[in-house]
Amino acid sequence: PNSIFALACKIAPPSSGREGHVDLAGVKEAIAKVAGKEDHELAQYSGFKHADPAKFVVTKLALLRATMEHCNMKAFRFQPAVGSCPGLLVHPRFAEFAGVVDGADGADGADDG
Repeated sequence: PNSIFALACKIAPPSSGREGHVDLAGVKEAIAKVAGKEDHELAQYSGFKHADPAKFVVTKLALLRATMEHCNMKAFRFQPAVGSCPGLLVHPRFAEFAGVVDGADGADGADDG
């Protein structure tokens, strides 16, 4: 998959030894591992059909780190799926983010309890 989370799972060490689980420290370690590399050195992470170019590897990991830090996410679990779903962020405070997605009008139907 061409997912930012799948990419992190390929490069970062799994947190607590669990496949598909990556914590923020692992994302930081992944960035350190790929930062400063040439595109041909990063090709191993983008060498599949419809993959983003290798030049996006570091940028995608940096975006993931920034998002995790902003959302106070300590870790994530990536679960591959088949289908056209663009993805879902499952977070204990997801209801707080619903307003951003729905226009912050307060009428999104999210359970605030």
